[in-house]
Amino acid sequence: MLFIFYYFFILSPYIFYNYLSRTMFSINATFSVNPQMLSEITPLVIVLSFMIPTGIFGNVFVIYIYASYTKKSNIERFLVALAAFNLVGCTVGMPLGMIDLRLTTSYPSIHICKLYKLVIIYCFMTTSFTLLTISVERYYKKCRSLKRQLSEWDCKALCFLIAFVSLLTSLPVIFYSDVFVLQSHTDKYIICAYNTGLWFWIYMLFILVFHIILLIITTTLITYVHFYLKRYRLGEIQMINTTKEMSTSTVEHKNQTNVIFIMLSLVYIVSFTPNFVLNVTYPLFKNVSLLQNVKRILERFWILNSCLNPVICGLCYRKCRKHFSNAFNISEENSVSKSEDVL
Repeated sequence: MLFIFYYFFILSPYIFYNYLSRTMFSINATFSVNPQMLSEITPLVIVLSFMIPTGIFGNVFVIYIYASYTKKSNIERFLVALAAFNLVGCTVGMPLGMIDLRLTTSYPSIHICKLYKLVIIYCFMTTSFTLLTISVERYYKKCRSLKRQLSEWDCKALCFLIAFVSLLTSLPVIFYSDVFVLQSHTDKYIICAYNTGLWFWIYMLFILVFHIILLIITTTLITYVHFYLKRYRLGEIQMINTTKEMSTSTVEHKNQTNVIFIMLSLVYIVSFTPNFVLNVTYPLFKNVSLLQNVKRILERFWILNSCLNPVICGLCYRKCRKHFSNAFNISEENSVSKSEDVL
Protein backbone atom coordinates (compact mmCIF):
# COMPACT_ATOMS: atom_id res chain seq x y z
CA MET A 1 0.00 0.00 0.00
CA LEU A 2 2.84 2.35 0.88
CA PHE A 3 4.56 1.50 -2.41
CA ILE A 4 1.39 2.31 -4.38
CA PHE A 5 1.06 5.66 -2.63
CA TYR A 6 4.74 6.44 -3.29
CA TYR A 7 4.50 5.46 -6.95
CA PHE A 8 1.32 7.30 -7.88
CA PHE A 9 1.65 10.42 -5.74
CA ILE A 10 5.41 11.01 -5.57
CA LEU A 11 7.42 9.10 -8.16
CA SER A 12 5.07 9.30 -11.16
CA PRO A 13 4.45 13.08 -10.92
CA TYR A 14 8.18 13.66 -10.52
CA ILE A 15 9.04 11.56 -13.61
CA PHE A 16 6.32 13.28 -15.61
CA TYR A 17 7.55 16.71 -14.58
CA ASN A 18 11.14 15.85 -15.55
CA TYR A 19 9.85 14.98 -19.00
CA LEU A 20 8.01 18.28 -19.17
CA SER A 21 11.07 20.19 -18.02
CA ARG A 22 13.13 18.92 -20.96
CA THR A 23 10.71 20.63 -23.36
CA MET A 24 10.20 23.79 -21.34
CA PHE A 25 13.25 25.71 -22.55
CA SER A 26 12.48 25.30 -26.24
CA ILE A 27 8.91 26.45 -25.68
CA ASN A 28 9.96 29.60 -23.85
CA ALA A 29 12.63 30.35 -26.43
CA THR A 30 10.19 30.05 -29.31
CA PHE A 31 7.75 32.24 -27.48
CA SER A 32 10.34 34.94 -26.92
CA VAL A 33 11.15 35.28 -30.59
CA ASN A 34 7.52 35.23 -31.71
CA PRO A 35 5.75 37.90 -29.61
CA GLN A 36 3.60 39.37 -32.41
CA MET A 37 0.69 37.20 -31.32
CA LEU A 38 0.50 39.20 -28.09
CA SER A 39 -0.77 42.24 -29.96
CA GLU A 40 -3.87 40.54 -31.40
CA ILE A 41 -6.14 41.61 -28.57
CA THR A 42 -8.85 43.81 -30.07
CA PRO A 43 -11.66 41.19 -30.03
CA LEU A 44 -10.90 40.27 -26.41
CA VAL A 45 -10.87 43.94 -25.37
CA ILE A 46 -14.26 44.53 -27.00
CA VAL A 47 -15.80 41.45 -25.36
CA LEU A 48 -14.36 42.35 -21.96
CA SER A 49 -15.66 45.92 -22.26
CA PHE A 50 -19.20 44.58 -22.55
CA MET A 51 -18.82 41.89 -19.88
CA ILE A 52 -17.51 44.16 -17.10
CA PRO A 53 -20.73 46.24 -16.72
CA THR A 54 -22.86 43.15 -17.36
CA GLY A 55 -21.15 41.22 -14.57
CA ILE A 56 -21.21 44.11 -12.09
CA PHE A 57 -24.88 44.95 -12.70
CA GLY A 58 -25.93 41.29 -12.71
CA ASN A 59 -24.21 40.38 -9.45
CA VAL A 60 -25.41 43.54 -7.68
CA PHE A 61 -28.96 42.82 -8.86
CA VAL A 62 -28.82 39.20 -7.65
CA ILE A 63 -27.44 40.28 -4.25
CA TYR A 64 -30.16 42.91 -3.90
CA ILE A 65 -33.02 40.61 -4.90
CA TYR A 66 -31.98 37.55 -2.92
CA ALA A 67 -30.92 39.53 0.15
CA SER A 68 -34.25 41.40 0.21
CA TYR A 69 -36.26 38.29 1.05
CA THR A 70 -37.47 38.27 4.64
CA LYS A 71 -37.35 34.49 4.67
CA LYS A 72 -34.50 32.98 2.68
CA SER A 73 -33.64 29.35 2.13
CA ASN A 74 -30.09 28.16 2.76
CA ILE A 75 -29.37 27.85 -0.94
CA GLU A 76 -30.51 31.43 -1.50
CA ARG A 77 -28.01 32.53 1.16
CA PHE A 78 -25.22 30.65 -0.60
CA LEU A 79 -26.23 32.16 -3.96
CA VAL A 80 -25.94 35.62 -2.39
CA ALA A 81 -22.43 34.70 -1.23
CA LEU A 82 -21.59 33.36 -4.70
CA ALA A 83 -22.76 36.63 -6.27
CA ALA A 84 -20.59 38.57 -3.80
CA PHE A 85 -17.56 36.45 -4.71
CA ASN A 86 -18.29 36.95 -8.41
CA LEU A 87 -18.60 40.68 -7.82
CA VAL A 88 -15.00 40.68 -6.58
CA GLY A 89 -13.98 39.13 -9.88
CA CYS A 90 -15.96 41.70 -11.87
CA THR A 91 -14.84 44.81 -9.97
CA VAL A 92 -11.21 43.82 -9.36
CA GLY A 93 -10.25 40.99 -11.70
CA MET A 94 -11.81 42.23 -14.94
CA PRO A 95 -10.24 45.73 -14.86
CA LEU A 96 -6.90 44.04 -14.16
CA GLY A 97 -7.63 41.74 -17.07
CA MET A 98 -8.18 44.80 -19.24
CA ILE A 99 -4.77 46.09 -18.18
CA ASP A 100 -3.29 42.70 -19.03
CA LEU A 101 -4.81 42.92 -22.50
CA ARG A 102 -4.02 46.56 -23.25
CA LEU A 103 -0.48 46.51 -21.86
CA THR A 104 0.44 42.95 -22.72
CA THR A 105 3.92 43.69 -24.03
CA SER A 106 4.73 46.47 -21.54
CA TYR A 107 3.25 45.30 -18.26
CA PRO A 108 3.29 48.19 -15.77
CA SER A 109 3.77 46.50 -12.38
CA ILE A 110 4.65 43.19 -10.78
CA HIS A 111 2.11 43.88 -8.02
CA ILE A 112 -0.73 44.25 -10.55
CA CYS A 113 0.39 40.99 -12.15
CA LYS A 114 0.35 39.09 -8.86
CA LEU A 115 -3.01 40.56 -7.84
CA TYR A 116 -4.56 39.61 -11.18
CA LYS A 117 -3.43 35.99 -10.92
CA LEU A 118 -4.59 35.89 -7.30
CA VAL A 119 -8.10 37.05 -8.22
CA ILE A 120 -8.41 34.34 -10.89
CA ILE A 121 -7.55 31.53 -8.48
CA TYR A 122 -9.67 33.13 -5.74
CA CYS A 123 -12.73 33.16 -8.01
CA PHE A 124 -12.11 29.51 -8.81
CA MET A 125 -11.76 28.52 -5.15
CA THR A 126 -14.82 30.43 -3.95
CA THR A 127 -16.99 29.01 -6.72
CA SER A 128 -15.69 25.50 -6.05
CA PHE A 129 -16.36 25.57 -2.32
CA THR A 130 -19.75 27.26 -2.76
CA LEU A 131 -20.99 24.71 -5.30
CA LEU A 132 -19.76 21.89 -3.08
CA THR A 133 -21.55 23.40 -0.08
CA ILE A 134 -24.79 23.83 -2.05
CA SER A 135 -24.73 20.22 -3.25
CA VAL A 136 -24.10 18.87 0.27
CA GLU A 137 -26.76 21.14 1.80
CA ARG A 138 -29.31 20.12 -0.81
CA TYR A 139 -28.51 16.45 -0.23
CA TYR A 140 -29.13 16.76 3.51
CA LYS A 141 -32.25 18.87 3.04
CA LYS A 142 -33.95 16.55 0.55
CA CYS A 143 -32.54 13.11 1.39
CA ARG A 144 -31.73 13.44 5.10
CA SER A 145 -34.50 15.75 6.20
CA LEU A 146 -34.69 14.20 9.69
CA LYS A 147 -31.05 15.05 10.37
CA ARG A 148 -29.95 18.39 11.79
CA GLN A 149 -30.16 21.08 9.10
CA LEU A 150 -28.07 24.19 8.67
CA SER A 151 -29.33 27.24 10.50
CA GLU A 152 -29.06 30.82 9.27
CA TRP A 153 -26.03 31.37 11.49
CA ASP A 154 -24.41 28.18 10.14
CA CYS A 155 -24.84 29.42 6.56
CA LYS A 156 -23.31 32.80 7.33
CA ALA A 157 -20.39 31.15 9.13
CA LEU A 158 -19.84 28.82 6.17
CA CYS A 159 -19.82 31.76 3.75
CA PHE A 160 -17.13 33.53 5.76
CA LEU A 161 -15.20 30.26 6.06
CA ILE A 162 -15.36 29.78 2.28
CA ALA A 163 -14.01 33.30 1.74
CA PHE A 164 -11.15 32.74 4.19
CA VAL A 165 -10.14 29.25 3.04
CA SER A 166 -10.33 30.32 -0.62
CA LEU A 167 -8.00 33.23 0.04
CA LEU A 168 -5.63 30.97 1.97
CA THR A 169 -5.45 28.37 -0.80
CA SER A 170 -5.07 31.08 -3.47
CA LEU A 171 -2.14 32.89 -1.86
CA PRO A 172 0.58 30.54 -3.23
CA VAL A 173 -0.10 31.82 -6.74
CA ILE A 174 1.50 35.18 -5.88
CA PHE A 175 4.84 33.37 -5.54
CA TYR A 176 4.45 31.71 -8.94
CA SER A 177 3.50 34.78 -11.00
CA ASP A 178 5.91 37.46 -12.13
CA VAL A 179 6.74 39.86 -14.94
CA PHE A 180 9.23 38.57 -17.49
CA VAL A 181 11.38 40.38 -20.02
CA LEU A 182 11.32 38.77 -23.47
CA GLN A 183 13.94 39.98 -25.91
CA SER A 184 13.41 39.67 -29.65
CA HIS A 185 15.78 40.78 -32.39
CA THR A 186 14.62 44.39 -32.30
CA ASP A 187 12.31 44.91 -29.31
CA LYS A 188 11.98 44.15 -25.61
CA TYR A 189 8.68 42.92 -24.15
CA ILE A 190 7.56 42.85 -20.52
CA ILE A 191 4.75 40.36 -19.88
CA CYS A 192 2.85 38.96 -16.89
CA ALA A 193 3.02 35.16 -16.70
CA TYR A 194 3.43 32.19 -14.40
CA ASN A 195 6.78 30.75 -13.41
CA THR A 196 7.51 27.42 -15.08
CA GLY A 197 9.07 25.72 -12.08
CA LEU A 198 8.44 22.46 -10.26
CA TRP A 199 6.44 23.98 -7.40
CA PHE A 200 4.14 25.87 -9.74
CA TRP A 201 3.48 22.68 -11.68
CA ILE A 202 2.71 20.83 -8.43
CA TYR A 203 0.37 23.63 -7.37
CA MET A 204 -1.47 23.53 -10.71
CA LEU A 205 -1.67 19.74 -10.45
CA PHE A 206 -3.17 20.08 -6.98
CA ILE A 207 -5.78 22.53 -8.29
CA LEU A 208 -6.65 20.24 -11.20
CA VAL A 209 -7.02 17.18 -8.94
CA PHE A 210 -9.11 19.20 -6.48
CA HIS A 211 -11.25 20.40 -9.39
CA ILE A 212 -11.86 16.85 -10.65
CA ILE A 213 -12.67 15.49 -7.18
CA LEU A 214 -15.12 18.33 -6.57
CA LEU A 215 -16.86 17.68 -9.88
CA ILE A 216 -17.21 13.99 -9.04
CA ILE A 217 -18.67 14.74 -5.59
CA THR A 218 -21.11 17.42 -6.75
CA THR A 219 -22.24 15.37 -9.76
CA THR A 220 -22.82 12.31 -7.59
CA LEU A 221 -24.79 14.24 -4.97
CA ILE A 222 -26.98 16.19 -7.38
CA THR A 223 -27.70 13.03 -9.42
CA TYR A 224 -28.67 11.14 -6.28
CA VAL A 225 -30.93 13.98 -5.15
CA HIS A 226 -32.55 14.13 -8.59
CA PHE A 227 -33.47 10.42 -8.64
CA TYR A 228 -34.48 10.50 -4.98
CA LEU A 229 -36.92 13.36 -5.59
CA LYS A 230 -38.18 11.66 -8.73
CA ARG A 231 -39.04 8.50 -6.78
CA TYR A 232 -40.57 10.58 -3.99
CA ARG A 233 -42.79 12.52 -6.41
CA LEU A 234 -43.97 9.34 -8.12
CA GLY A 235 -44.94 7.84 -4.78
CA GLU A 236 -46.62 11.05 -3.71
CA ILE A 237 -48.68 11.25 -6.90
CA GLN A 238 -49.79 7.63 -6.52
CA MET A 239 -50.87 8.13 -2.89
CA ILE A 240 -52.61 11.47 -3.30
CA ASN A 241 -55.28 12.01 -5.93
CA THR A 242 -54.15 15.33 -7.33
CA THR A 243 -54.98 17.03 -10.58
CA LYS A 244 -52.60 17.07 -13.51
CA GLU A 245 -52.10 20.81 -13.09
CA MET A 246 -51.04 20.44 -9.45
CA SER A 247 -48.55 17.67 -10.14
CA THR A 248 -47.06 19.54 -13.09
CA SER A 249 -46.70 22.68 -10.98
CA THR A 250 -45.01 20.70 -8.21
CA VAL A 251 -42.52 19.13 -10.59
CA GLU A 252 -41.66 22.52 -12.12
CA HIS A 253 -41.41 24.03 -8.63
CA LYS A 254 -38.88 21.46 -7.40
CA ASN A 255 -36.85 21.21 -10.61
CA GLN A 256 -35.98 24.90 -10.48
CA THR A 257 -33.04 24.41 -8.12
CA ASN A 258 -31.68 21.49 -10.13
CA VAL A 259 -31.71 23.58 -13.30
CA ILE A 260 -29.87 26.44 -11.60
CA PHE A 261 -27.28 24.15 -10.05
CA ILE A 262 -26.64 22.19 -13.27
CA MET A 263 -26.20 25.37 -15.31
CA LEU A 264 -23.88 26.88 -12.67
CA SER A 265 -21.83 23.68 -12.76
CA LEU A 266 -21.60 23.71 -16.56
CA VAL A 267 -20.39 27.32 -16.59
CA TYR A 268 -17.92 26.42 -13.83
CA ILE A 269 -16.53 23.52 -15.90
CA VAL A 270 -16.18 25.57 -19.08
CA SER A 271 -14.62 28.52 -17.22
CA PHE A 272 -11.84 26.68 -15.40
CA THR A 273 -11.25 23.11 -16.61
CA PRO A 274 -9.55 23.83 -19.98
CA ASN A 275 -7.18 26.39 -18.46
CA PHE A 276 -6.04 24.15 -15.60
CA VAL A 277 -5.61 21.15 -17.88
CA LEU A 278 -3.49 23.27 -20.21
CA ASN A 279 -1.38 24.62 -17.33
CA VAL A 280 -0.50 21.07 -16.30
CA THR A 281 0.04 19.55 -19.76
CA TYR A 282 1.15 22.65 -21.63
CA PRO A 283 4.79 21.67 -22.42
CA LEU A 284 3.63 18.52 -24.20
CA PHE A 285 2.25 20.51 -27.14
CA LYS A 286 4.51 20.85 -30.14
CA ASN A 287 2.65 23.54 -32.10
CA VAL A 288 3.87 26.47 -30.03
CA SER A 289 2.13 29.25 -31.96
CA LEU A 290 -1.24 27.55 -31.71
CA LEU A 291 -0.58 26.73 -28.06
CA GLN A 292 0.11 30.36 -27.13
CA ASN A 293 -3.03 31.60 -28.87
CA VAL A 294 -5.19 28.92 -27.25
CA LYS A 295 -3.60 29.50 -23.85
CA ARG A 296 -4.17 33.23 -24.13
CA ILE A 297 -7.88 32.71 -24.74
CA LEU A 298 -8.40 29.98 -22.13
CA GLU A 299 -6.71 32.07 -19.43
CA ARG A 300 -9.64 34.50 -19.68
CA PHE A 301 -12.44 31.95 -19.60
CA TRP A 302 -12.76 32.57 -15.85
CA ILE A 303 -14.59 35.77 -16.80
CA LEU A 304 -17.52 33.65 -18.00
CA ASN A 305 -17.99 32.31 -14.48
CA SER A 306 -18.25 35.76 -12.89
CA CYS A 307 -20.52 37.18 -15.61
CA LEU A 308 -22.84 34.29 -16.43
CA ASN A 309 -23.60 33.13 -12.88
CA PRO A 310 -25.87 36.12 -12.11
CA VAL A 311 -27.59 35.67 -15.47
CA ILE A 312 -28.34 32.04 -14.57
CA CYS A 313 -29.53 32.89 -11.06
CA GLY A 314 -31.72 35.67 -12.45
CA LEU A 315 -33.25 34.04 -15.52
CA CYS A 316 -33.81 30.58 -14.05
CA TYR A 317 -35.31 31.80 -10.78
CA ARG A 318 -38.96 32.84 -11.10
CA LYS A 319 -38.92 35.39 -8.28
CA CYS A 320 -35.88 37.13 -9.79
CA ARG A 321 -37.63 37.37 -13.14
CA LYS A 322 -40.65 38.97 -11.49
CA HIS A 323 -38.50 41.46 -9.62
CA PHE A 324 -36.58 42.31 -12.78
CA SER A 325 -39.75 42.92 -14.81
CA ASN A 326 -41.18 45.06 -11.99
CA ALA A 327 -37.91 46.76 -11.03
CA PHE A 328 -39.36 50.23 -11.57
CA ASN A 329 -42.83 49.52 -10.19
CA ILE A 330 -42.75 49.39 -6.38
CA SER A 331 -46.39 48.43 -5.88
CA GLU A 332 -46.07 45.39 -8.14
CA GLU A 333 -42.71 44.47 -6.68
CA ASN A 334 -44.19 44.36 -3.19
CA SER A 335 -46.83 41.96 -4.43
CA VAL A 336 -44.15 39.30 -4.93
CA SER A 337 -44.09 37.05 -1.92
CA LYS A 338 -40.80 37.35 -0.09
CA SER A 339 -41.51 34.36 2.09
CA GLU A 340 -41.71 31.84 -0.73
CA ASP A 341 -39.16 29.11 -0.11
CA VAL A 342 -38.66 27.26 -3.35
CA LEU A 343 -35.03 26.26 -3.23
